Amino acid sequence: MHLTLEFGGGLELLLENSTKVHKVEVSPKDGEGKVTMKGLLSWVKANLIKERPEMFVKGDSVRPGVLVLINDCD
Repeated sequence: MHLTLEFGGGLELLLENSTKVHKVEVSPKDGEGKVTMKGLLSWVKANLIKERPEMFVKGDSVRPGVLVLINDCD
């Protein structure tokens, strides 16, 4: 699945090159037929976040205070 991910509010500073916008290709996890938010968060943590992942995720969800928008809607 082709996705455009945007990070702001300082979260982009945790990424490898501090870029706000990332165009990525994400595949479903094994056994899942589609990409889920849980799977996407795991993918972002493994592939984009390069330092202090605890500032982005807590367990298998985003940390309290991190606002997730899909198609610019919360």
